[in-house]
Formats: sequence, C-alpha cells, structure tokens
Amino acid sequence: MKKLGFTVVSAIVVGGLLAGCSSQSNSGSGSSTSSTAPKQTDAALKKEEKVKLTFWRNSGNDTENAAYDKLVASFMQKYPNISVEMTPIPYSDYDTKLRVSIASGSPPDIMALDAPTVGSYANAGALKPLTAYFKADGNMDDVPKSTLATYTYQNEIYMAPLTESSIAMFYNKKLFQAKGIPLPSKNPDEPWTWDQVLDAAKKVNDPANGIFGIDPAQGFGNAGGTAYFKYPIIWQLGGEIMSPDGKTSKGYLDSPQTKKAVQFFSDLYNKDKVSALEYPPDPFPN
Repeated sequence: MKKLGFTVVSAIVVGGLLAGCSSQSNSGSGSSTSSTAPKQTDAALKKEEKVKLTFWRNSGNDTENAAYDKLVASFMQKYPNISVEMTPIPYSDYDTKLRVSIASGSPPDIMALDAPTVGSYANAGALKPLTAYFKADGNMDDVPKSTLATYTYQNEIYMAPLTESSIAMFYNKKLFQAKGIPLPSKNPDEPWTWDQVLDAAKKVNDPANGIFGIDPAQGFGNAGGTAYFKYPIIWQLGGEIMSPDGKTSKGYLDSPQTKKAVQFFSDLYNKDKVSALEYPPDPFPN
C-alpha cells in the first residue's frame, strides 16, 4: 500500500458563476438566449412564464456535487417557473468544451469558471457584465475587495463568488514518529522551511516499500492544477511569475529566485527522488 509523508491538498477551485453571452464581439452586444436571461427571468416571475436555463460546471467530489444539487434544487423550489438544467463536466475537458460552445454560438446560460480565466472570456465578449446586478442586490460590502477585484475586468464585474480555494500541506504522523522526526510546531509563527520538509521527506522515503516522501503537486493529470500548486513554492523561495502589472514575465519568471524554486521542485522528482510522477488513487489516506 502506497503511503506519503507529505501531501499538498487543495480545496474547491471553482471561482464563481457567470451569465454567458454568445455574442462574437468584444463589446458583448448581440442577441442570444443567455444575454437576455435576466430579463426573461424578471418577466417569468411576473407572468409565471416557464423559463429554462442551462448551467455548466466542473464536476467535483461527492460532497461538492451534493452541494451543487442542493443549491439548484433550492433555487427551483423558490422559483418553480424557472427550470435549471445542470451539466457537470470533468475538469480536464471543461475549458475546451466551454470554448467550443462559445465559438459555435451555443454556450450555456450560466457557467462556473476559475477566476483567473474570467478576463479572457470577458475580452472575447462571451460574458454578460453583472455590475448593475451587484449594485442592486449583491451585498458588495460582504465580498472581500481582493475577491471582487479578481472577478472584475475593465471596471465591470463578470462573476458572482461561489467558492474560494486554498492550499494546505498535511503530514503523516505515524511515518514521522516511526522515523523519530519531530512533528512541526503547532504555532503558525514557527513554520518549517522547505529544507526541513525535504529533510523529513528523505527520512520517510522508502519507494521499495511503497512509501514516498512527498507529493508536492497532486500528480500531473492537469497542467493548470500543477501550476496552481507550484506558485506558492516559487513565492516562498522569493521568486515571481509576472510583473505586478501583469504585462511581462521577463525578469520575473527567469529570475534567479524563480529558477531556484523550479529547480527545487524538479529535484524532488529527479535528484532527491522523494516524489513520484504517478501515484495510486487516494495515496495519502490509504
């Protein structure tokens, strides 16, 4: 049975929900079912006309899927004349299918997106601005400014927050104790360094018996997810990805600090060999 000394785990990575628009222009103008969905909804509430909305999202784990089912069911119970057809799509296929649907003029009315992709979809005219709706009843003061900024493109809000994600590192106490490794401090002001993490990973590492020191990126099944896990290592070792204004990576992605961080990550697999490219399902809890 495979075991891990450390593993890095993320929470849900869906940024929020958006109203889609099938216009091909950057202005977002043009007629489509999705671009007029809010007006249709208002009319339906007054006249009890039946409205059907399509909703695409990334498929998640059982708990996440159950939460979405409950969310949609509660909405349709409150507004029985509005039917929401929800389609969960695997994360690895989601972005491709969404872009194809937009290019063909048949996007969903509502879509779930990772926040970093909002700008590209908004620039393509595929999303309806939600700023007026936020100002009317969005409780904007309850949304952190940093979160709202993530959902904003050219001074327009394009996404309603649904979930936030984070990254945490877990360690296997039994493996640490078996090797006589002191457990990390519970005081958040006394964090381990990456050198300490590597030292512990080397001590528990025993590939011959199916024990790996660390999984720093939850495998390589999805390029976007892998990058998501590497960013904190780059930042913690003093590197950067892009300039603060987001216009260039020169001098940042190729800086000595960033190169050192990426080399450290690579060495976990190729030099120190405390990480593996392939793990069995659920290696940490198993």
